Amino acid sequence: MPVRLKNRFLICMVVSGLACSGAVVAEDYTFARAWQEIQGISDVLAAEQANVERSELLQEATKSLNYPQVELSGSYTVLDDPVELDILDFNPQSGLKDNPIGELIIDALGGRQAFKTDITNRSFGRVALTALWPIYTGGRIAAAKEIGAAQTDIANQMFDITQRTVFEELVKVYFGVVLAQQNLETHQQLETDFLKHLGNARALEKQGQIAKVERMSIEVAYDQSRVKTLKSLKTLEIAQVALSQLMHSSVEVYPTDPLFTNAKLPPDQPFISTSLGKSPLLRSLDARDRELQAIEKANRGRYYPEVFLFADVPLYTDDSIASGYLPDWAVGVGFTVPLHDRYNRSKNIDATLKAQESVARLSDATRRVITVAVEVAYKEAEKALAEFAGLSSSLELAKENLRLREAAFKEGFSTATALIDAQLFISVVRLQRSAAAYHYIFSLAQLLALSGEVNDFGHYQSKAQQNFSSMEISQ
Repeated sequence: MPVRLKNRFLICMVVSGLACSGAVVAEDYTFARAWQEIQGISDVLAAEQANVERSELLQEATKSLNYPQVELSGSYTVLDDPVELDILDFNPQSGLKDNPIGELIIDALGGRQAFKTDITNRSFGRVALTALWPIYTGGRIAAAKEIGAAQTDIANQMFDITQRTVFEELVKVYFGVVLAQQNLETHQQLETDFLKHLGNARALEKQGQIAKVERMSIEVAYDQSRVKTLKSLKTLEIAQVALSQLMHSSVEVYPTDPLFTNAKLPPDQPFISTSLGKSPLLRSLDARDRELQAIEKANRGRYYPEVFLFADVPLYTDDSIASGYLPDWAVGVGFTVPLHDRYNRSKNIDATLKAQESVARLSDATRRVITVAVEVAYKEAEKALAEFAGLSSSLELAKENLRLREAAFKEGFSTATALIDAQLFISVVRLQRSAAAYHYIFSLAQLLALSGEVNDFGHYQSKAQQNFSSMEISQ
């Protein structure tokens, strides 16, 4: 059975506990496919997208601040007594009061109560349509729109940050599975080689060409290699579960893209320039500064008057005399001038200016942090490439040394310890090469995430200097 299929069969047995025969419960994924799909299923990306849509809706809502506010209002009132109109309080009837002749006339007409009329009922209701249309607010409406636009921009930058983080996580987990697979294949190869050496040692011991202790040493090395194979299988199982969970898959997600390296990287300066130019952190701080400027404008607008148009159209009134004199509609213009309020406008303006100063400081610090992060990731990638290149000659040396030790051991001119060391050395070199390739890929992913060029990852894969498959490990 090929090594890759054999390992998939073993993982299926361990992870799923299924009696897999022939068909393996797994689905092959290229990295490009995994990246495309995870953007549609990631919960954290979905949460950030919902936040973006929320900000867009709130920004859209600020457009209505220029429109009039129309309300349907109603009331029902109960008075202790109806409002009365006494005509004796008006001229010329008022002269009748407090003089003898006038009192006689009042009494002859039915007394003072005869001159009083209820102009309202004791209880009454009113329903009206009212409108208020602000035409000048000291710049507060414009500031509210600017705040909404800035907050939408911030939400979009937070989505960009999350998307880049998800990309790095996918690279880490996806190629972590590939690395674990490579390590398992290396340990399987080591186990197979030690089993071959053990067979040779037993034959040589039976012929009396080597001592028992030599055979026992190789047997111990073989047993230890079996333990390492099992540990590697468990590591691969854990990595595989992490990838399947990340992809929201109920079956095993099997990565098909191999580890890779490139001959060299482009110069670091373009990475730094692009990272600073496309940084969502810097853009979000810039949007935050615009938001604070708009808040400052809104606070200063509290010192200015507000001018508005208003209209009132009664829809229902009672049948009292007073209601009969109310107009069918009324329109007008009004203003309010803030003289003093509890908001403490000056302190809020000062606080906003301090917040703007804080954002400026954070922006400068962020630029330095981004520059350092790019330089570190770039140097880590270069270091991984140098380590990988340096291990190529070590691998050739390890292969040649193993060949000589095997021949010498068969002839009785070398010890089992020397043979074991030679076999272990080639295994260590292979593990180090795989680790160097993985570290290069992850550092490259960090560079691309920082510079906002995550979609260029496939370009680096296609231009790979060397890919690593199970066939390479067995050579």
